[in-house]
Amino acid sequence: MKILEVRYQNKAKNSLRASKKATPNQIVKMILLMACSGIGAGFISGAEIFQYFSKFGNNFFVVLMLFCVTYFLVLLKIFKIKIFKPKKFKMYKNNFLKLKNTFKTKNRIKSFLIFLNLSIISGTMFSGLKNVLKELFFNNYLIFSLIALILIIVCTAVGINLLSKLTGLVFVFVLIFSIYLFGLNFEVNQVSHTLKNSVIAAGFSGVVYFFMNVLQLKSIYNSMGVNLTKKQGIFVAVIIPLVLSFVIYSFSKFLLNHLALTSLNMPIFSYFKVKGGVVFGVYVSMFLLAIFSALITALIGLKDIFNKKLNQKFMSSFLAVIVALIISFINFKTLIVWLYPVVAMINFVIFVFL
Repeated sequence: MKILEVRYQNKAKNSLRASKKATPNQIVKMILLMACSGIGAGFISGAEIFQYFSKFGNNFFVVLMLFCVTYFLVLLKIFKIKIFKPKKFKMYKNNFLKLKNTFKTKNRIKSFLIFLNLSIISGTMFSGLKNVLKELFFNNYLIFSLIALILIIVCTAVGINLLSKLTGLVFVFVLIFSIYLFGLNFEVNQVSHTLKNSVIAAGFSGVVYFFMNVLQLKSIYNSMGVNLTKKQGIFVAVIIPLVLSFVIYSFSKFLLNHLALTSLNMPIFSYFKVKGGVVFGVYVSMFLLAIFSALITALIGLKDIFNKKLNQKFMSSFLAVIVALIISFINFKTLIVWLYPVVAMINFVIFVFL
């Protein structure tokens, strides 16, 4: 699920947060929302997992390690929890804060970058949705696309109150399916490395992959308006990357054992479509839930941007869908390979400097 900073940036003031300690239920909700924030069409289809993990062969463990470490450290920063205080970096920190403050006045730049971020994400989800509809209902592709378009416009116009429950359901689906994939393969085939200095490239890929979703993590925490204790924060910062690592490992392991599929736009989808049966039905349900969850959330963010200017929710929703639809004409795999790193860079700039 992709909950974006645009919608929640003014919620949960620090004065209120200090008086609201997180309950166990809120911690579970936070874990589900954060863990599911990066799960969308690219993830479920396998295209995203191959591009950022599996293509490095056995070095995908390096990607996982850097992904987990980055995830842990950034979550602690979001939660404002310090586990060490290196005094020797004080001078560098002060210089960095001065640099950061010079960017804080650039609200237009930030707004544009968030708009670009949301557009790429929603366009990618729309492209994935179109591919799935085309695979499932080839003869009625245009009809089903039109129905999906109308549903998205209506849902975006009225808002999605049950989005958190939907993302929780998506994550349960994904976790169960990951266990199933894990059981299918116990040995990873030896894969030749496709990149020079693949260990370094693998490590960089892990960091890039994390920053594709960092704004969603910050927005989720801000929107909940609670304060985590040090123990709670460390627990959440440990459990989320560990659970996601298992999910990513299961998907990556499966792809490494079925390399012939990785040239396709949606490798895992194509595999289970051929297999058919109940498993394919469960997989498609999970896929569609993940796409709608991520797509609608991104569209809500775009709608809010347009609505600030127009003050007309339905027209703003319509324009948001049009933007996503235009970008969705770019090939699904091209969006994941070339534009997702752009999202990561945008998120890094916003998170660090803006």
